[in-house]
Amino acid sequence: MTASGAVLNGTVNPQGANGYAGFYWGTDPTLTQYTLSCGQWYSCPAVAPNFTAQAFGATLSGLTSNTTYYFRMVFYDTDNGSLQYRTILNFTTQ
Repeated sequence: MTASGAVLNGTVNPQGANGYAGFYWGTDPTLTQYTLSCGQWYSCPAVAPNFTAQAFGATLSGLTSNTTYYFRMVFYDTDNGSLQYRTILNFTTQ
């Protein structure tokens, strides 16, 4: 992490579903207002439809220094159009 960037890493087990993995992030602690780490779902890392944990990541840039950012892992299940969310975490830029 730097004053203007951060790298987010996560894992997802899609339980056999097709889909994409990404992060919602922003300065809103509830992430009601957020940015998707890859811009749009079909630009996010595709997840192999198996039962294995798969790693993925995202690089954030253009962040404001000395600011707390919130993020959560999100899996978009393209088989049924649902979203699955993980816990909201945070970091503060330098």
